[in-house]
Amino acid sequence: MSGLVMTNVGHVAIATAVKNADFWLCLGGLPEDFESPWTIKDKPPAFDPEATELLLPYGYRKATRVLFAYEDPDGIIVVAKRRWSVTEKPTKHVYLEFIFDNEDIIGKTIYQKGIFMNLKPKEGIPEGKLFLLPEEVENKGILVFGQNIKPFYSDEGIRQFHHFVLTF
Repeated sequence: MSGLVMTNVGHVAIATAVKNADFWLCLGGLPEDFESPWTIKDKPPAFDPEATELLLPYGYRKATRVLFAYEDPDGIIVVAKRRWSVTEKPTKHVYLEFIFDNEDIIGKTIYQKGIFMNLKPKEGIPEGKLFLLPEEVENKGILVFGQNIKPFYSDEGIRQFHHFVLTF
């Protein structure tokens, strides 16, 4: 007996449902007592699939753009060595773009990235605020994707641009 196979329209339906969620990218570091921090020369350890948050969150940036995408050899978006274009037509791929302002996270070494869905700011935080510190978050929502990365130092001279293509 063979297993169930998700149809292409099933993948598109899930991507369509998820696309309308609020997405936030959290950048994080390592606690001071972390046993064995990795360096830029090391291969980062695998991200723990049981994690529900980053080890030391520094801040959350709301997605600048959330669009459907498709693989395109002539596309101008490059993610994980693959080229993509965006489209209004629903596909099983969702493109996420996050642009951090120079002042968002200054003087920190970033070791982790996490994409959260449906984060809720604390009461009193102005509606439409696109960057939140951890203390401004009532409920971080659901960590749907996480990644340990080669560390980099974040300073005011660098405007960070992060983009991802999620496939469902």
